[in-house]
Amino acid sequence: MQRISVYAVIGGFVLAGAVAMGNTVMGDPALATNNTVARQAQYRRALADCMKKRMGASRTISYNDAAQVCKDQMKPERDALEANNEARPANAH
Repeated sequence: MQRISVYAVIGGFVLAGAVAMGNTVMGDPALATNNTVARQAQYRRALADCMKKRMGASRTISYNDAAQVCKDQMKPERDALEANNEARPANAH
């Protein structure tokens, strides 16, 4: 009898964890705290790819020049993403 109650409690924890993870994966903004982290990581990867292309195409461009050109090139789409996120209500799915 005691084992059944232990299994029921463990099952409850597993179910609660699965529901919480499901909300995060499905994009619930209240629970998805890694959304900004993922966006920042995507921005850094895109910046690194752009710089690699620029510096590979021309050996005379410096690291700082390539970084500035790529940041300027990516600024309009980053601003559009931020405007889109600000326009959406916090509780929208």
